[in-house]
Amino acid sequence: MAPRPAAAATTEVEEPQSIPGLQFNEPLSWRAGKQIAVADLLRRLQALSREMQGMEQEENERDSFTKVAKELVSPNLLSHKDKGVKALTASCLVDILRLCAPNAPFTGQQLRDIFNVIISQILPALADPSHAYNNQHLYILNSLAQVKSIILLADIPSAETLIINVFKICFDVLSGPSKTSDGSELQKDVELNMTAMLVCLVDETQALPPDVVDIIVAQFLRTDPRVLRTSGAKNKKNGIIDEKQSTLELRQLPPAYMMATYICNSCPEKMARYFSQYFNEVIIDASKSSSQKFPSKNKKRHSDGLDDSDDEHAGGPNEEGLTELRKVHGLLRELWRACPGVLQNVVPQLEAELSAENVQLRLLATETFGDIISGIGAAGPPPPPSMDPAAYPSNALADPSENTASLNLVTKPSSPQPFPSAHPQAYMNYLGRRQDKSALIRAAWTTGIGRILTTSAGGAGLSRQDEDHLIADIGRMLGDADDKVRIAAVKVVASFSFRDLVSKLGRSGGVDDSGSVLATLAERVKDKRHSVREEAMPVLGRLWGVAVSEIAGGNDQIHALLGGAPSKILNTYYTNDKEVMGLLDRVFFEQLLPLKYPALKAKTTKVTNGNSQGGRESQGETMDPDKVRTERMLLLVRDLDERAKKVFYINQARQSQLSPYVSAFLERCEEYNGGVMDQNETQIKEHLTRLIQSFAPRLPNPQQASADLWKFTKMHDRRSYQLIRFCMKADSDYRTVVKAIVSAQLKKVIVATDEELPKEGAVKANCRNLPICDSLQ
Repeated sequence: MAPRPAAAATTEVEEPQSIPGLQFNEPLSWRAGKQIAVADLLRRLQALSREMQGMEQEENERDSFTKVAKELVSPNLLSHKDKGVKALTASCLVDILRLCAPNAPFTGQQLRDIFNVIISQILPALADPSHAYNNQHLYILNSLAQVKSIILLADIPSAETLIINVFKICFDVLSGPSKTSDGSELQKDVELNMTAMLVCLVDETQALPPDVVDIIVAQFLRTDPRVLRTSGAKNKKNGIIDEKQSTLELRQLPPAYMMATYICNSCPEKMARYFSQYFNEVIIDASKSSSQKFPSKNKKRHSDGLDDSDDEHAGGPNEEGLTELRKVHGLLRELWRACPGVLQNVVPQLEAELSAENVQLRLLATETFGDIISGIGAAGPPPPPSMDPAAYPSNALADPSENTASLNLVTKPSSPQPFPSAHPQAYMNYLGRRQDKSALIRAAWTTGIGRILTTSAGGAGLSRQDEDHLIADIGRMLGDADDKVRIAAVKVVASFSFRDLVSKLGRSGGVDDSGSVLATLAERVKDKRHSVREEAMPVLGRLWGVAVSEIAGGNDQIHALLGGAPSKILNTYYTNDKEVMGLLDRVFFEQLLPLKYPALKAKTTKVTNGNSQGGRESQGETMDPDKVRTERMLLLVRDLDERAKKVFYINQARQSQLSPYVSAFLERCEEYNGGVMDQNETQIKEHLTRLIQSFAPRLPNPQQASADLWKFTKMHDRRSYQLIRFCMKADSDYRTVVKAIVSAQLKKVIVATDEELPKEGAVKANCRNLPICDSLQ
């Protein structure tokens, strides 16, 4: 038997696997006169799009896309009239860019045509979520953002126009109203992908066009609707601000604002250079606008020794330039809140303005620094705290309702980082403005440090030492030589919430502690300038009115701080100044013992919320207005010093003294009959003249009071006569008297040309005849 042959050794040779390519092979282009039907073209493009969407970049033969790529960029498809053809074509093109990256199979001109269609047709269509091809639009945007194929735009020669348009359209889509009939909102993915796409473009572009910087800058003014009314002639801001955002009572910021914020925070170094150049150009342009108008005042330093009138226009911009500068400085406030990193090169420029020759420039810089440190943006400061001396119960220290004033996100102070730590030199130079020769600057600086204290530096916090220094500065500004500064300091004290006033300003002492902020405020009620007294006395009276519940409750700290305030106010009577006495009456019946205290409509209302105001005491109890009012009066009298008590009783005695004059005046008015008299005309006029001549000198501005009393007689308003008599009748209850006063004010008992005269004349004359303190006499 033949031997069995040995098994041959076999070696398997592995053939290289071929990389699959694109299987689509249907034509997409055509010659003139043989156009492909739209339905067929849509079907073919959909098939191509589905196939490429399922392909990965590393697993495909790139040469297989050459034919399709050439057909997709043909004018027949990119300029097709059908929106679906354009959408599907663009969808296929972004897939080719993805699969062939980093080497796109297109020339520079072809890339320009592709991005021109995407930017001008696809991106604007994202504003309509109900569009038939919205899914394709979303896919294109997602691909540009996630694959980062948008960076090819930076490689196209002379692509500035395309770059500007992509920024403009993206911000317009996010800021404009929805184009759907049902008002559907844009998907959150649109905002996220647009943001990622623009961040990538900023990061990869060597130099952004100036118009792009303008567009980004404009987004930060969306929190300030006033910009719409104050845009300058130069119109540097090319971004479009939507009208529907002019009433921003929002809990979230506009999407366009958020996108601009994210761009700046993602590329802080680049954006810092752009913003520095932007603000430098604005400042230079504003300065050039005035260089010809004031050529002779640029040679001498004025801020160190001259007054405001000489210094106002020295080396500074004209009105048009100032308008632009105010807008730009408002923008700086908002940029600090949103992206402080981009201001690293701008802060030194702003710091230089603190030493400018022109007062207006220094004023802008001082105001801007104060708001930046306080975290106050372009929308301005939050509304002042509610401190109503007529509220019952009065605001308590533990009342949480004081913190509800800053719910509006655009006005809530916010500083991402403490400015004194980030820019210590600029902060110290800002503090040095306390010694500026211009009273305008010192007044603005006083307002600024008040905001820094009330906001705790925008929430970033201040050290105890820094707070004490600023509090001491407020006290010094209350005693400044210029009345504008003193008024600003009084307004600063008024801006504090009750809790902050006690915890911060109260550290230096109360109204009876010499040298304290509150004591200096109390001194201003006797200020030599009536404008200062007119600000200080209501503030001091309101502080006591708000503190009533704490004083009555035995809070020794509050009593030590504000218990002596009524005495300081009533003692102004001894100045023997008619304006002071008129102001004293107003403060007495508006702040110390408000006519509407407590809320009359809450007479039998039971409490439903322990923190509510307006006449609620405690659960299950009713409030007796007469009792509450009497307790407040007794509390007031208890803490008055001897001189103030005399004034208190003198004012009550004055009621009976003036009542006969007013009664006789009303009788003569009835006889005068508006100037139409049947008999005794001369006698009636003479009698009326004597009454007015004897009564008018008792009021501030006797000449104006006399003229207004004559106007009142000629009105011959019988209803007003009756209302005044209700105020004087001894048998009128309190509610009747208050209603009569309110009605008389509404009917304009005295038709004054001076807006303040109804308060100083009519209210004062009526208040003096109120029988509200008989129980104390």
